[in-house]
Parts: sequence; C-alpha cells; structure tokens
Amino acid sequence: KSRVDYVLVWYADVVTPPNVITEYLKAFSKFGNAGWVGGAMHRRKGYSTTRPGRAVMPLVFPRPLNLVNSKKIVQVDYVAHCWMCPQKALAKTKFYVNKKHYDLHLSLIEGLNKQNLKVYYQPSVYLKHISTDGIIYRNHL
Repeated sequence: KSRVDYVLVWYADVVTPPNVITEYLKAFSKFGNAGWVGGAMHRRKGYSTTRPGRAVMPLVFPRPLNLVNSKKIVQVDYVAHCWMCPQKALAKTKFYVNKKHYDLHLSLIEGLNKQNLKVYYQPSVYLKHISTDGIIYRNHL
C-alpha cells in the first residue's frame, strides 16, 4: 500500500557505496523488465545461469562466472544483501519461507518470474560484506 516507487532491501552485514540507489536506478531505467537489481560482494557474486530446480540457499561455491569484473549490467538468477525492487512487483509477490531452504529469496524469484521480471547485477555497486569467512572483517572496513 506504500506510495514509493522502489524498495531498497539492505542487510545489516554489508557496507554500500554512497551512490547505491542512483546506480540501481540506472539498471531499472535501462531494462524495462528489471524486477530486482543488486550489486556484488567478494565470494557472493550473482549467478550467471539459470538451472531449473536449483535451490537458492545454501550458497555454493565456486560460482559459474566471475561477474565482479564485469563492465556492463548483466542478467543473473539472483543477488543478495543490498538490492532494490519496484514496490508494485513486491506487492504482487506472495512471500513464504520454504521449509527446506529457510529463504525468502526463493519466493521473490518465483513472484518476479510470474510477472516476467528479471534479476540484474549492477557491477558499479560493490558491497563490503562484514563476515566471518576470512575475507572482510569489520575492523578492516
């Protein structure tokens, strides 16, 4: 019921660049079928191919394609941790928690697919992940 055009989902464990909203809006203006736009994190890059039946979570490594160094906006299966969606697309999505995966991303992807909307990776947005996986620790940000 909100009157906003877009919703920015920002997980508390990432630091974004100051222009994250502007950069995501560029992807929405370039691709009329964009339903979900996100950036990249080290070791958590957008998937480059769609494989039917693949679970969204848990994340598995390595990724099929390293998109961090991409120069252009690329269609992917999903992105996470700081992403943006049109409010109207979210309002038409039925959210659920899949007992097997415990992840709302799967219901969002299915909801967008029903609306013929796609997920895009915006390479100009690099997210610094505050993690315990040995890559980026909060005292090094």
